[in-house]
Amino acid sequence: MSLVCTTYEIPVYSEVCVYEDPEDDEPAYCYQTLEYYETITDCYDDGSGGPTGNDCYDYGINCDGEDPIGGGGDGGNPEIDPTTLLDAIMSNTSTLNQAQKEAIEQLLNKIGLSCIGNSLYDYMTSNNKQFKFQINSAMNAQAAYNPVDNSISMKNPSTADIQSLFEELFHAYQNFTIYGGTSQYLISGRANIEFEAKVIRDVYQLVEGIAGSLAVTDDDYTNWLSKMTDGFTKFPSSYSSISSEYFNFMNLFIQQNPGYEQAPIDPNLNPSSMFSLVNSSDCPK
Repeated sequence: MSLVCTTYEIPVYSEVCVYEDPEDDEPAYCYQTLEYYETITDCYDDGSGGPTGNDCYDYGINCDGEDPIGGGGDGGNPEIDPTTLLDAIMSNTSTLNQAQKEAIEQLLNKIGLSCIGNSLYDYMTSNNKQFKFQINSAMNAQAAYNPVDNSISMKNPSTADIQSLFEELFHAYQNFTIYGGTSQYLISGRANIEFEAKVIRDVYQLVEGIAGSLAVTDDDYTNWLSKMTDGFTKFPSSYSSISSEYFNFMNLFIQQNPGYEQAPIDPNLNPSSMFSLVNSSDCPK
């Protein structure tokens, strides 16, 4: 018997409730927040009748702690590529070492556990979209997408959070789905592009219970997100459901992030990419 093992992570959540008044019996709203990832390993018999000394392996590592690769006269078990997800969207011009690749692979794996993240990744692979991944330790942000050369730069993949890579993949999605791409909005309209990405990132992390800061520090913004997601339980599916406040909060976002003050808002550039992604997913709406 030859056993093949697969290890994956399951998110474990806890509920956090927000009260408008400490004396209220009922909360204003509640949401799920990510506590940790539980590691699960499943093994199955591959029916090959293969090696008996190193029967179980997981990404090239034997389940009992031994390394089966090339470890015996019978040839050991075949090596499994530990960065399958990344390899599918990484161009051959990328400059990453193995540790960096594996760190990004872990982020992609966690992104894919969510319905919206899975839809985003599936779009890239289904349409043969690939990126030049590179490291820039001097950058301020955790990650950044450049529509000019279709590259994703990361400060340090080992310390980056899930939502930072999710946001940059969404920026790439914007570039691919907006007519003419997003390079045309490097000045006028840049705030539109950035705010749309921030809104879907905030919705993603609140619905999935991922801890992280929001694009706008204001209770009204949080309440707006709660309203559009029905208490952080679903994704908004049409612009009409958020249009009355969308540009008001975009202006507030610019006020709190002065770097966008020199990028005039395009009043005709609505968040079409966000709804395109949501409606192509199997997420609750």
